[in-house]
This record gives sequence, structure tokens and C-alpha cells, in this order.
Amino acid sequence: MKRVILILALLAAISSEVFSQEPIYLFEDYTPAVFTLKNRVRTSGRIQIDAKYQKIYYLQGEEVMEMTNCPVIDTLYVDGRKFVWRNDCLCEFLRASFGNLYINWRFRDTPAGKIGAMGTVTRQKVEVMQVPGLNSEYSYANIGKFEDRTDVWTVENENTYFWVREGREYRIRRPSDLYGSFPAKASAIRKFLRSNNLTMRNAEEARRIFEFIYDSEQAPAETKQ
Repeated sequence: MKRVILILALLAAISSEVFSQEPIYLFEDYTPAVFTLKNRVRTSGRIQIDAKYQKIYYLQGEEVMEMTNCPVIDTLYVDGRKFVWRNDCLCEFLRASFGNLYINWRFRDTPAGKIGAMGTVTRQKVEVMQVPGLNSEYSYANIGKFEDRTDVWTVENENTYFWVREGREYRIRRPSDLYGSFPAKASAIRKFLRSNNLTMRNAEEARRIFEFIYDSEQAPAETKQ
């Protein structure tokens, strides 16, 4: 029994050390949004999307509330962008020449090191020092690095892309999913990724890859005309 307690305590210590507890927000601040619910009711408010823990927060007056019944949302319009509930997750919807794209925004942070007394990043623990402007309470998806006390964290992209074209849906998270979904194009896709230094680490890279696959499939048909 003591051994089990010791293991659980060790796991808890590792978890608190390796992962930052801060959310990673998709928008810079609480942003005006319009909701259309599945029962056709429309409402509005200021919201924030946590792309790390997959949560939606609603600002009611000065009080922040977590939305716990998100599947009742049919469409969410915020900051000129459209979000829908698809495959049990909130996805941004994009209509493109290569088909419809649903992006489930998901970010995680990994420790890059510790901030030393002079602001340099080290790999060793240092004492917490209250330096004005050094710490940030929250981080945003458009920031590559952020500080949590003396920790420096690098934000990494783990988006899932649901690519719908010609009545079929492809679930893509990494290049290997592309190779499996399009085996006849796998060699060309690998070459395109290498020559353009693409890794699907962000949505723009993913979009370029999907455009390449679509265009390469259209090329033979255009040649025959």
C-alpha cells in the first residue's frame, strides 16, 4: 500500500513539474461572439477558447463562466471566424478550393528551460524572482514562448484537421496520416514536405499541404483536355 502511495505521489510530482497549468487561449482577449444553438435559438456574449484544455469560457459581467454543455452549439461566430461542433469537438470551419476544412485547435506546452537571474534560459532550477514584466498570467496561441514564473514553455501545435471533399472525410493530425490516406501520392507528399520544410506544425502549413494534394490530383485531368 505504501508503495502505491509513493508511486502516485511521484507521478503527481512529475506531472506538476513537466506541465504548465496555464491555459493557452485562441484569442488575445474575451471576444464578442454570436451563438446559434441546435434548437435555433441565437444568443451573444464575449467568449474565450482554451485550445489546451478544450474549454470555452463565457464572460458574464465581470464573472468568468465555463460552458459545460458545448454540444448544444450549432454554430459560433467570433472575430469573423466560424466554429461548429463536429466529431465531438469544436472546430473552426474553412471553405477552400480543395474542399471543406474543419480545424480542432489544440495546443500543448513543453518546458524549454528555466529563466536565470539575468533573464537567460537555463536547464537548472533557479529561485523565483519577482522581476517586473518577466511573468505572464496567460499565454495565447499566436505566441511561440511564454513564461510561467521562472519556467519557459514552448507552445506546440497538435491540431486535428477534418478534411471533407467529394463526400469523404479525412482525419489528419500528422504527415503519416497523409501517407496512409493518400498512398498513391505518398512519395510526392514526402518530397513536397521536405523541399518546403513543412511539418504540419501550424494551420497554414497544413493548408498548403492540402492544396498541394488537391492540385496534384487535378493536374492529370487538366493535361488530358
